[in-house]
Amino acid sequence: MIWEFSNYEIFMSFSFIACLMYIIGWLCDGILQKMAFGHIGNWLLLLAGVFTAMYTFNSYGYEFNTYPLFTLGCLAGGTCAFFLVICFSKRFLV
Repeated sequence: MIWEFSNYEIFMSFSFIACLMYIIGWLCDGILQKMAFGHIGNWLLLLAGVFTAMYTFNSYGYEFNTYPLFTLGCLAGGTCAFFLVICFSKRFLV
C-alpha cells in the first residue's frame, strides 16, 4: 500500500513520476496546442491524474509492487483519462 512506503521510496517515486509527467506534459502541449494548458498546467494535471489513479487503485486493495507492468498500465490509463476529460472540457466549455 502507498502508506507502507518508506520515506526514501516515497521521495524516489514522486521524483520519478514528477519528471516523467513534465516530459509528457511538454509533449502534450505540442500535440494538443489549443486544448492544452501549457507546460506547467499539463504537468500539474498529469500529476493530479497519476495520484488520483494511484489512490483509486490502492483503495481497491491493489498492491503496487506485485505486478509492475499492470501498475504502469493502470496509472497510464487513469492519467490519460483524467487529462483528456479535462482538456476536452476546456475546449468545448470555454
